[in-house]
Amino acid sequence: MERGHNRLVPAAVMGGTTRRIPLMLLPPGYWPARPGKGARWGRVHCRGGSARRTLGHADWRYWSLESLSVPTVTCCSTCKDALPPIFKREAYMEATAPGPNRTGAALVQNEVNLMLEAVRDLSPPIPISTLQIDVERQSYIVEADSVGSIPPPKSSLKRAAAKGSAKTKSAGANAEVFLDKLGERIAFERTGTRLYDALITKYLALHNAGGEVLPPTDGTGEAVEETALQTLQRIRAEELGHFRMLCESVVKLGADPTAQTPCADVAAAASSGLIQVITDPRTTLAQCLNTILTAELTDNAGWELLGQLAQEAGHNELGVPFSQALEAEQRHLVIIRDWLKLLLTTEAGTAAV
Repeated sequence: MERGHNRLVPAAVMGGTTRRIPLMLLPPGYWPARPGKGARWGRVHCRGGSARRTLGHADWRYWSLESLSVPTVTCCSTCKDALPPIFKREAYMEATAPGPNRTGAALVQNEVNLMLEAVRDLSPPIPISTLQIDVERQSYIVEADSVGSIPPPKSSLKRAAAKGSAKTKSAGANAEVFLDKLGERIAFERTGTRLYDALITKYLALHNAGGEVLPPTDGTGEAVEETALQTLQRIRAEELGHFRMLCESVVKLGADPTAQTPCADVAAAASSGLIQVITDPRTTLAQCLNTILTAELTDNAGWELLGQLAQEAGHNELGVPFSQALEAEQRHLVIIRDWLKLLLTTEAGTAAV
């Protein structure tokens, strides 16, 4: 038996041939079984090539001859080969429900009273002054370096800033600030794409475990033919399109879209918690939609501000694509808000909530 980046299946099932299958191609709801005694093993290889993914040793599972009763499934759209039959495990996701939650202090009121007694006995007779630590913190703030620096603007940006210098200075929207906020939008749209990647994975897990839980919608109130999954995939594609449009806009301005501006750095740090919530296996679909709602609200405000900064910096040619992006983000906001309201009002007690 060979270990490393290979997935193993019984050679008998494969008819003696060998193939390798990446983890990402496993059908939803299917899990490998432990190897049975006397099972013969063979290496599995997917001819899809481009769909391969490197797997760590912690991902190791085994497929055994126990799975012969399960129908075969397609390997991938590229190679069109059939996967060997694999073990099907019953999918189950827990709903948010009352349980052994002991975080509330009211459960142990006697201990709370003892703690309050200790506070009264051990606290100093006069209020503690925090003035010294406040002054120290302020000194750190005054003396600290900035988060980062903005790449120097190219000639085209300098000319644009010179044309509307009076208006630019009065509004604080000079070329450097505009580039900084462009970098912030690039970072946030990149994060938004990853957020929807994670949300789609969460939705598929719930869908495979219990069926469709979100209605079709496009954010306009009109009847649509696409499924909820297709809507999520479309929003994800639009987020990626906004990212690419911003990169092209920065290039046209003569700047580098790969530069990490200060606001981009701050936006990445601020949105890291959103990624953590959605990628946490324990969070429900409703909790993830609530997290996406936070991102969409920030996204809408960011695009509105960026459009204003573009006008004040003299880049009127960017007004049209920025307005189109804002309209798309407004539709995203309506869709996510409607889905979240639906889950909280009609799906309470299910795994989605």
